[in-house]
Amino acid sequence: MTIGAALRWGAAQLLQSESATLDAKLLLRSACGFNEAELIAADRRRLSAVERDNFFALLQRRAVGEPVAYILGEQEFWSLTFEVNRDVLIPRADSECLIDAVLQRRPQGHEYKIADMGAGSGCLLAALLSEYVDSYGLAVDRSIPAAVLCWKNLQRLGFAERSLAFAGDWLSASAGPFDIIIANPPYIPISDKAGLASDVRDFEPSSALFADNDGLAHYSAILRQANARLAPGGLAVFEVGAAQWDKVAALADSYFSDA
Repeated sequence: MTIGAALRWGAAQLLQSESATLDAKLLLRSACGFNEAELIAADRRRLSAVERDNFFALLQRRAVGEPVAYILGEQEFWSLTFEVNRDVLIPRADSECLIDAVLQRRPQGHEYKIADMGAGSGCLLAALLSEYVDSYGLAVDRSIPAAVLCWKNLQRLGFAERSLAFAGDWLSASAGPFDIIIANPPYIPISDKAGLASDVRDFEPSSALFADNDGLAHYSAILRQANARLAPGGLAVFEVGAAQWDKVAALADSYFSDA
């Protein structure tokens, strides 16, 4: 089987995926150790037995629903590559709007103290540190394995001297104050679990996805702690579900007089 034929065949095995061709391409690149240009150039070369077996094994994992990011062990966010595993959520492009929101409100070229509540892979804090090159950050996650992976990512990306990561209950163990607080907490209502895509529902950590009280259970704690630890004139940015904005805004108003 040639590289090109393997790609077409692999995509045909992943019809349950909305991105079957892309999934097959990424898995084939991994199996062969190619970058994208090398994969294109090798279109007519035959797969070796080792490459074929590696590709088939990766396809089998994807065919049962395992996300490509977990199979490959990495995911890109804000043009940075993060190591990921099943201890953390897979970074999503949708969450880049949080970084945009901060950049629109806080100019670069200044020194900020930044806190990432529920940091997971550390993608939000690392993205901000990549933009605010004179700033420092703290990443906190309740999960010890997640906090360990977060710190590993921060180190590998070159932010070790400007950041810390530890396991804790939001910011309860930190005095602050912080100029910027950012968070993507669990906010999917448990009642919505059955309707989620299986690769999310069955593989990503439930503790980082779902929350009681129609998905709002964690916002009271993080807003209360953010209010206590935000520097005067500071900025707090949180991700919320599309149908939750009004309720979260009302809750924020109860903690922040200028919300």
